[in-house]
Amino acid sequence: MNSKNARQLPRPALTSALLLAMTASPLALHAQTWDGNGTPNVGGNWSTANLWTLDTVPTTGNTANLDDTGAARTIIYDTGASGALGTLNFNQSSAFSNILNIQKSLTVTNLITLGAAAGTERINIGSTSSASFSLTPSGGLTLNAGGNLVMTATGNGTTGLFFGQTGGTGLLTVQGGTLTIAATTGTTSAGSAANTLSMGFTMSSGALTIDNTTGIADRRLLIQGAVNVTGGAISTTR
Repeated sequence: MNSKNARQLPRPALTSALLLAMTASPLALHAQTWDGNGTPNVGGNWSTANLWTLDTVPTTGNTANLDDTGAARTIIYDTGASGALGTLNFNQSSAFSNILNIQKSLTVTNLITLGAAAGTERINIGSTSSASFSLTPSGGLTLNAGGNLVMTATGNGTTGLFFGQTGGTGLLTVQGGTLTIAATTGTTSAGSAANTLSMGFTMSSGALTIDNTTGIADRRLLIQGAVNVTGGAISTTR
């Protein structure tokens, strides 16, 4: 039979499932959720692969989901992590603390929002007696009710302090949540130092709390961006 005159059979229609698989967003294929290796309430190190869905650690450009925990849980962003994410999501709905403790500097591309109707969503920007760490939310960071950002400081026992820092091109917005400058741990004789917020700061409700209970004089906050405070409370404890 002449192939030019051959009758062509109709192609089979693509199933809806196949079409969905072909058109799925690349971002959706690179989202990981903390599952605690089957026990989501369990904390641990960020870089431990089997504590995430698909046994894959979220890294540069990925989305990390820290979903609801039924008990207080602390996840440590440790030295084995990549140092970058696309999106960081908290989804707390139970009356417990869902905490990310940053022990390696981290840059997040998109807006971070902390806030929970029940319980607490909290990021601790850590420090040790030998290192400072920073959180850089390039898309900004918003603290709603139930959201808490804690910036820490650690004395090295001699003349210096190491700090948890926050910065980037975005804006830190407090609208019901709390920004906490935590009490210094360790000892130091340093005369001038401060946690640094190298981004804009705006507060309409909520609180900024500076904890000075350890008595070290240099428990201050340096804000390098524009400041706009229209409400909320600013307090210190001594």
